Amino acid sequence: AAGSVIDGILIGDASAPFAFSGSESANLYVHDGASVQLKHSQVSNGPLIGILVERASGARIQSTTVSGNGSLAPDINSSMGILAANNATIQLGKTDGSGTVTVAQNSGAGVVARESSSVNIYAATIASNILAQVNLLGASSGFITGLGTGTSQITAPTGGCCQAISANAASTLQVEMGAVVSGNADNAAISLDASTLLL
Repeated sequence: AAGSVIDGILIGDASAPFAFSGSESANLYVHDGASVQLKHSQVSNGPLIGILVERASGARIQSTTVSGNGSLAPDINSSMGILAANNATIQLGKTDGSGTVTVAQNSGAGVVARESSSVNIYAATIASNILAQVNLLGASSGFITGLGTGTSQITAPTGGCCQAISANAASTLQVEMGAVVSGNADNAAISLDASTLLL
């Protein structure tokens, strides 16, 4: 539905992974032109994707934790914390830098935008996901700001797996002052493949 608000609930399981009973792919599924504001909530321990937003839909996420999702995915590329697909838009945190979102310990990437989708990050801590913390694919765009005060922190996983942020296939990444993007001993903080970086 357009303009729905979800406030203060648990979507998933607080302590242990669970399995879907049908063909569901995400704990929260926003699609076909819908828009949702999710705040003060927890999206946890889903078998595949925590939040899926697709087909010209949008989600504004604030003061929420997305963690532990993807335990039953057939491979790590099929699971992630948050996915925007097919011209979808996701916003993490409020534009004033409050409402920090945490995306952590998902069995795949943290936040993925693909197929001409966009992710705008104003206040988020994204770390300890298995693959890239933010992954842009297929002419998608990412805007990340720390508002000069470090409200957004994105840290590559330990163990040398992946870059903190990866932009691929004609995607565009813009990182503004105050965003803290950290690599590790084996990989750079940011990886670009046929994509554009704006600083």
